Amino acid sequence: MISTILTWKNYRSGHFDWHIKGHEEAMYAGLNEILESETFDMMMGIFSPHFHFKHCAQFSAKFQIPFVMDFRDLWHNQTMNPNHEFPLRQRKQHKWIQHYWKTWSENMSGFISVAPAFVDYLSTLFEKPGISILNGFDGERPDPIEKFARFTIGHFGRLLPGKEIGPLMAGLAKFKNDHRRPINLVFYAADDELQDRVIAMATQFGIAKMVSFQPKVPRKEAVRLMGLCHLLYYPPIIGHKGMYSAKIFDYLGSGSRLLICPDDGDVVANLVTDTATGEVLTTPMQVSNFIHRSYIEWEDTGTVCCPGDPTAIFEFSRREQVRKLADFLSKLASPSSHQNL
Repeated sequence: MISTILTWKNYRSGHFDWHIKGHEEAMYAGLNEILESETFDMMMGIFSPHFHFKHCAQFSAKFQIPFVMDFRDLWHNQTMNPNHEFPLRQRKQHKWIQHYWKTWSENMSGFISVAPAFVDYLSTLFEKPGISILNGFDGERPDPIEKFARFTIGHFGRLLPGKEIGPLMAGLAKFKNDHRRPINLVFYAADDELQDRVIAMATQFGIAKMVSFQPKVPRKEAVRLMGLCHLLYYPPIIGHKGMYSAKIFDYLGSGSRLLICPDDGDVVANLVTDTATGEVLTTPMQVSNFIHRSYIEWEDTGTVCCPGDPTAIFEFSRREQVRKLADFLSKLASPSSHQNL
């Protein structure tokens, strides 16, 4: 009861990170000391935690320095899910968050977020210019390289709740029955819970012998392994509008062909379609046929090519995203910035 009262008291006063109050106070003191002794043209805060936003607003008013906020996420990971129903307590908490975010944004010059849908949503709170800056991929996409000796479909990273793997499993089962060619489905960096989930479903579809797991490796090595895979499997998060993950951009930059299943009807499907780097599939027949075509290409040529649309792909490179960010900040810093955005 005391904890609940304390929570409401802190939310009503804009202290959303009260559980790490010591960190907030220490950071304020440190930043204040720096700003009193140095000169800056602009500040950038990164959410989360909330107090980064609050500190920018406080220091902007105190030192007359413009600031920009970078929203890597929203205050709850279900905010963009139209099918999620928040309990009354959380809805009230979110109202307080929105109130204080809007208050702190009064002197904000502009904001950045990781997806266009996030920018659209935040624009309903802030009467400020915003832009989507994606994680993007590093470097240049490699030329076609020799693949693993056995046809391999790779999945890298966590398999979050809401990602449906059943359609792929059904497609692999059909491929096994129709074409009877050896194939590996490898999950890299899979935690124990994911392994149990995958094994149970693979057993259900009679393809357990196809499945294997590999430990997490450093990012550079992971990108190299992505390039060795014949296909890269990515299941979108269904129902979360505008949700990319950093992994999809690593996939895009690997040079390997992408198998997106099922169709999220949203940003991931659009990315793959617009860049011509793979196919977005829904039915077991589509999955089986796509794998079969890629398999035949590998048997005939020794690789699986994925040139894609170079111009469209470059739009998702970190080089291009950095250029967009620099251009945005430059416009915000100029007197006529809002007219040019």
